[in-house]
Amino acid sequence: MIPRAPRRSFLLAWFGLLVLALGIALAQHPAYGGTLAAASAQPTTSTIGDSVPGLGDLDVRGHVLPTAAQRSAAGTLGAVDLRWNQFGTPASILPADGSLGAETSSDPVTAARSWLAAHAAVFGRTPAQMRALSLVSDQRLARSPARAVLFRQEFGGLAPALDSMVTVGVARGQIAYVSSSLTRTTGTPPGATMSPLTGWLKAAANVGRAVPSTSLADITQSVSGGWTRLHVPGFAQEQQVRLRSLAMADGSVRPVFEANVVDVAQGSAFAYTVMVDAVTGQVLHRQNQVDNSSDVYPFSGEITADACGPRHEFELTDDQTKSIVATAAMANTLDDIVVKIFAPNGDLLASADTGTSPEAATYTADSIPKGIYSMQVCPFTDPTVPFTPPGNYAAGVATSDQSSGTPSTGFEPRWRYFTANPSLGSLGTTRPGNSVIGCWTAASGCTSPTGPFVTVAEPGPWDTDIRTGLPTLTTVGNNATTHEAWGSPLTPGGTEQAPISPTRDYTEPFTDAWNNSRCDPTNLHPGGNDINAVVTNLFVSHNRMHDYAYYLGFTEKNYNLQQDNMSRGGTGGDPEIGNAEAGGLTGGAPTYEGRDNANQIALQDGVPGITNQYLFQPIAGSFYSPCADGALDMTVVGHEYTHAISNRMVGGPDEGLTSAQGGAMGESWSDLNAMEYLFSHHYSTGVSPSVIGPYATGNFTTGIRDYDL
Repeated sequence: MIPRAPRRSFLLAWFGLLVLALGIALAQHPAYGGTLAAASAQPTTSTIGDSVPGLGDLDVRGHVLPTAAQRSAAGTLGAVDLRWNQFGTPASILPADGSLGAETSSDPVTAARSWLAAHAAVFGRTPAQMRALSLVSDQRLARSPARAVLFRQEFGGLAPALDSMVTVGVARGQIAYVSSSLTRTTGTPPGATMSPLTGWLKAAANVGRAVPSTSLADITQSVSGGWTRLHVPGFAQEQQVRLRSLAMADGSVRPVFEANVVDVAQGSAFAYTVMVDAVTGQVLHRQNQVDNSSDVYPFSGEITADACGPRHEFELTDDQTKSIVATAAMANTLDDIVVKIFAPNGDLLASADTGTSPEAATYTADSIPKGIYSMQVCPFTDPTVPFTPPGNYAAGVATSDQSSGTPSTGFEPRWRYFTANPSLGSLGTTRPGNSVIGCWTAASGCTSPTGPFVTVAEPGPWDTDIRTGLPTLTTVGNNATTHEAWGSPLTPGGTEQAPISPTRDYTEPFTDAWNNSRCDPTNLHPGGNDINAVVTNLFVSHNRMHDYAYYLGFTEKNYNLQQDNMSRGGTGGDPEIGNAEAGGLTGGAPTYEGRDNANQIALQDGVPGITNQYLFQPIAGSFYSPCADGALDMTVVGHEYTHAISNRMVGGPDEGLTSAQGGAMGESWSDLNAMEYLFSHHYSTGVSPSVIGPYATGNFTTGIRDYDL
């Protein structure tokens, strides 16, 4: 804010980071042409990209239609919504009037079984077969006398691994609903000819986790609870396998080993349940048991200074793919990482190291065969900056069937921010409710009063690394790089926290912890003091100022702040470095060096500008501000950003403003530009638009000055 910090004192400290950020080493390996299982003879359809969050689910049980006799029998049910399953029996029967018939017994199980026997023809079965179904459960619904009665088929004494069940809803003396996965199968499965261990090994190989022959002797087995339990080298968890039956749509029934292949370690979630034919070894069914909030960036894990994270498997389902892009973002973006892509046979296809994080590796070929590939995140072996925990990362894969262009991640970014500042009334004890959701393009749930952020001046959304065209998944982009800086009032430090979102949803709510706790420094712990919300707000504010100033002439030719100038002039490599809550831990009592201020370090074109936004709190005998966060006051952030504008546009690419008079004019220009930004967008601070810093200072009349403008 005032006074402006010296321009050159931090040049050497940041020069190392600049060189690190610009160092690019991309290793591209020869095209992979491995042979895989023959593709189906059916025509293929080219798609823009495959969905690759792990392996796709597999089901080869087939489909069959209901018979004419079944359809005729269904017609006697009256007005119902009836849907058929893949086995040609009703998936659901929902009556229009709420009743499929009256109970024939006060016992729900007896009533349900009687209804099924009476309507066996709808299921393509006989009354005797329906009466022979095994009872699984009779559950009373919560806060209701209604019951859900569940039955299942059994084949040769073997319980089914999947489906072959029917649920009957009984309520208020009526049969209210029926759903089923019953099959018309009546056969008996042949005996298993392989061991449970062999079945599990085939399942593991199917999901890309084949166990080396040298490790087989180290596998231990035990049997309990109906499962064969395995302890397998290289897997963090116990593995389970058991013999079951699996009914096929064609009327046959197979013995299968139901195998769980699980490995959850270092933040990575890997779990599949696979049905392996216990005679032929064929995989008949496979299900990914990990439910991800994102289908594009579902992977997460952890690395250390000398150990890679786990390999994350993904599947290409056709031979049309021409490019694979694997991306990873570290919780600590200064940790230098290498991202690798592996072929189904384990060969390394591509690796990339562009300095720190986020990181992206790309593999391209005229045609990449379908199969199970994997990506991995590893620490760089000789980093310029020592590895600093935490080693957590978010990662993922995108593919394209086009020979050029960047695969789409499938998510548009959105950010929670304050247009001007949190409501001034919240400086008491209430939580501000005036934050908005800003989106790159118009979408549901976006509440920014001026509409979407997209602009023709930008090569992509604010969280995009334009070197790869992929999102950084955090508050890093072409115009701004924003993190927490608790450890130093003048330089980045602390744990350098920033939000990471695989779905590009940076909307963590602001709880006003600093204000409501009366400036309690114990809030300054990882994830505390609203740090993710504050970092997001500062990142958005810097990008808003960048785009606003761009249309007023602060472009690449006039030495603006960007990582990549896209050959439009000037020197790149200088996004605005935003330090939120600078010196939060070290700048409190007794020096208060990290309180009640803000500053901008406007270095030469090509060297990142640095802004420090501080926490505000009352200091006895000095300055009595509220417990506020300067990074949330747009007049303060806009003021500081304008110092970079005026130093470069007036002073030139290398010199900046000089003399006391130049500095005084710079202060005035910064006040005026911050005020004009809010006024032109109809954003209100809650007081006169000519007051700079009303939220941060708590002075609603003159703000940071002796007089308002």
